[in-house]
Amino acid sequence: MTAILARWHQNTRYFYEPTPEILRELGETYKADPAFRKTFIAFHADLPDYLQTVISRYVDDLEHAEIVRMLAQEEDQRQTR
Repeated sequence: MTAILARWHQNTRYFYEPTPEILRELGETYKADPAFRKTFIAFHADLPDYLQTVISRYVDDLEHAEIVRMLAQEEDQRQTR
C-alpha cells in the first residue's frame, strides 16, 4: 500500500507541493466530504474510512522519516565540529 500512496503523493505534486498537513487533510476530506464519500463509496462502502486511515499512517511515516533524517544530519554536524 505504501507504493500506491507514494504514487498518489507524487501525483498531487503535478498540481502543488503538498505538506504533510495537507496530505493528512486530504485523507480527512476523503472521509468527511459528502461528494468525496459518495464517489469512494461507489467503489466500496469502507473506502473513505480506509483511505483516511492509510493516508494518516503514510503521513506519520513521512514525518518519522524526516525526524530521523534531521537527527542524523544534526549528529553528522556535531561530529564534524
